[in-house]
Amino acid sequence: MQKVIHPCNTSDGKVFCAIKINGDRLSITGVVGPMRNGDCRGGCGQIDSTIEDAIASDEGFIIHPLWTKEMLVKFLEIWDRWHLNDMKAGTVKQEDYLRSLTFPGGDHYTWALQVLGDAGLNPDPDTFDYQYGSRWLKEEVPESVIAFLEQLPDSPITPAWV
Repeated sequence: MQKVIHPCNTSDGKVFCAIKINGDRLSITGVVGPMRNGDCRGGCGQIDSTIEDAIASDEGFIIHPLWTKEMLVKFLEIWDRWHLNDMKAGTVKQEDYLRSLTFPGGDHYTWALQVLGDAGLNPDPDTFDYQYGSRWLKEEVPESVIAFLEQLPDSPITPAWV
């Protein structure tokens, strides 16, 4: 699957996102206000937090008519949870535990090692003593997630790039 969506506008311009499933990898990237010269008026790459900030501030934020706020929120949750699903530093148990906590900022890797160690999850006792971050692990994207992404409306506008 490969598609471009246009879920909203922010004060910096139209937001476009590219969703790609290539083999086992889900990749989502975005751009705010892409320009023909290759520049953009806002951010590019992992702009999910940019969209979240725009929703929260409501300044210049407009949902595309083919979208609902609920669709956009679910899309952002999927982006956060499943982007680069074949490059996870932890086992499912380790990643689930880390997601249950609030990351205080700073060096994520050092924090993860500390909290997983404190919880008795590093190494992960269920998976042959896997040490967090010792290699990339893959987690399959659920069919329900893929189905949701497939049903998102394609962008009616062709952006300069995304």
